Amino acid sequence: MKPVRRSAPPRGCEPAPQRDRWLLSYADFLTLLLALFVVLYASALVDVEKNRGLFEGLQSAFTKGTPASEKNDPGRVPDAVGDLAPQNQLESNLAKRLDRERARIHADPGVSLHPTERGLVISLAAAEYFRPGSAEIRASRRPVLAAMAPLLAAESAPLLFEGHTDDLPANNPIYPSNWELSSARAAAIARFFIDKHGIDPQRVATTGYAAYRPLSDGESPSERARNRRVEIVVLSESERVKTRGKVDPERELGRLLEQLPPLADEPDETLRPPPPRPVPIDIPLP
Repeated sequence: MKPVRRSAPPRGCEPAPQRDRWLLSYADFLTLLLALFVVLYASALVDVEKNRGLFEGLQSAFTKGTPASEKNDPGRVPDAVGDLAPQNQLESNLAKRLDRERARIHADPGVSLHPTERGLVISLAAAEYFRPGSAEIRASRRPVLAAMAPLLAAESAPLLFEGHTDDLPANNPIYPSNWELSSARAAAIARFFIDKHGIDPQRVATTGYAAYRPLSDGESPSERARNRRVEIVVLSESERVKTRGKVDPERELGRLLEQLPPLADEPDETLRPPPPRPVPIDIPLP
């Protein structure tokens, strides 16, 4: 039996070569790999933005190359950090200064720090800084305030000085009520920072709350002493935005109207319309 002879395919109908089909899969693989690297690169950029504040804080805390003499100098004024300084960094710096003062005087300096939504609250115990019924700062506590002054001066945030008393009547000929006493104590602390340490007075506001914002409702001597205080509030950025946003529309309109120049008694002749021109005569066409 003769083997069957296969006929050759007609000319022009040769099958396409199959050796290059792997290029399609390889191209798909490269495309997916490129997309993966793009996603990883984008996620890395997001992580850098999120952690930039953390990196800056660590860098400021562990700055290399600072001379030892500057680190140990208690009178050295820190670099101005303004609104970029986080609230916890200011709290940490103040805590270190207060620890130094505690070791110097071998006693509690009478200052406590409380981070709040409003900002960092620096609370001064009135019994440590004032005599009963007085608004004059004790000489022994002025160095403690002086130690905190450079840190507060290096900031740009507004400072609120708020005075508080207990609910016992003042019975003082100079300060007939706790309103005057609390306001005078807040103003005395504010004037000390302004006059002695150059804090910008435009950053400062003082107020007195008397006994109407107590920390404790108890009547024991220790609980009444907690209520007698002067608080220095370093406003946070969010609180500054809220403060700037509280604008009375009527008052703002009145302020703008006051800035307008007064109206003249006589009308301005240049504003009068020109007199009407005579009506042109129609000339008949020829």
